[in-house]
Amino acid sequence: MSKPEGTVERVIDGQKRVFQHPKQADLTEKGEQYLKSIEQEELDQYEDLSHKELVEKVHDLENQVEELEQKFEIFRNQVLDKIN
Repeated sequence: MSKPEGTVERVIDGQKRVFQHPKQADLTEKGEQYLKSIEQEELDQYEDLSHKELVEKVHDLENQVEELEQKFEIFRNQVLDKIN
């Protein structure tokens, strides 16, 4: 429930709590410039790769994702075993 005077009511652990309404953040011009430069740097690192190198990079990344998925599944099963 939201209140007009800038506070928000929430029920936490069965108790009503009142918080300041979340503030909207704005990105500064310098922050926007930084993000644009980082985006361009990330694109530039792939621009100079050959087709073969790009294919190898994709395969490496796919292998990493698959390995992470397997590790996550093992971890998930360990957590489920522990809580059951």
